[in-house]
Amino acid sequence: MLRVSAILLSLVAARCTATVPANSTSRKLALIGDWGGQGTPPYYNPPELATAEALARYSRDNPLSAALLLGDNFYPAGISGDAHSLRFEATFEAVFNGSALEDIPFFAVLGNHDYKGNVSAEVAYTALSDRWDMPSTYYSKTLSFKGSDGASFSAHFIAIDTVMLAGMTTGDDPTQQPPGPADAVVASSQWDWIESQLSSSTADFVFVFGHYPVISGCSHGPTLILDALLQPMLEKYGAHYLSGHDHCQEYAEYKGVSYILSGVGHGCCYEWTNEDKNPTGSIKWHHAADTKAESTGDAPDAGFAILDLDTDGFTVSYFNADLDTQYVSRKVAPRAADLVAAK
Repeated sequence: MLRVSAILLSLVAARCTATVPANSTSRKLALIGDWGGQGTPPYYNPPELATAEALARYSRDNPLSAALLLGDNFYPAGISGDAHSLRFEATFEAVFNGSALEDIPFFAVLGNHDYKGNVSAEVAYTALSDRWDMPSTYYSKTLSFKGSDGASFSAHFIAIDTVMLAGMTTGDDPTQQPPGPADAVVASSQWDWIESQLSSSTADFVFVFGHYPVISGCSHGPTLILDALLQPMLEKYGAHYLSGHDHCQEYAEYKGVSYILSGVGHGCCYEWTNEDKNPTGSIKWHHAADTKAESTGDAPDAGFAILDLDTDGFTVSYFNADLDTQYVSRKVAPRAADLVAAK
């Protein structure tokens, strides 16, 4: 099985930055976590298919600039084989295939289930697909937009490899904390890169996105390493965080940072057992086992979130597979001028 060392991937990652003009008709991005189908034919499951079909319907009337795939892209054990694995076609290309989704990039990060297979295949598939975009295990993209008022603004998306930073969980025990990085030197290199990206960003909005959450009240709960090391950086540089891992939907705010969790692409819901492990009052809304209605048929409580940007701020809206609006956040303002690196 082809594998690329973590050290090599970390060196490549430092060069994987790009500024991309966004879809001029849209300032919306889809957020989809924990969506990765199944390991046996047809290689997708009903919740994933329902999520993709709902997103396709949504995007017909609400054009998207991009989608962010928040990890656990291929259940149960990542990619077996190389970038030519049939899983890319069967679990991704043939599922997220609505006409309005065909021309947008899908920026992906790795989850713990991906690390059970060949993660270098997910990186290499970028060169084979017109839509899949993961140039390394961590990288950044800056998108340029035109606001509803005609003014230009930008959003910097910093994709991180949280398994490299915090360690590997088996996925069998939802309460298990990541044990710490397998290679402390490689993890330290990525932390330096993250801070460099944050400190040098000239964007009006900055979003870090990875698989493990910082704040979560569901079964996995907060990720202690990310809480200790990433949270202070987010606060210092006026950035926000997007994640999956817990199979729930959550919106939180703490010390000026929004924590947006969307982990139900593959289905919902984990138990709501860890709210007390997070800062009091930080979680503003959640959808988990304690709020789940009795589902019927093959379209359970799966779904996605939409990040809607404009010159004066962003909102996050959560949808289930029936396209019911579950929650809309308040509008969060752009970064303060004193946090934006000199342009």
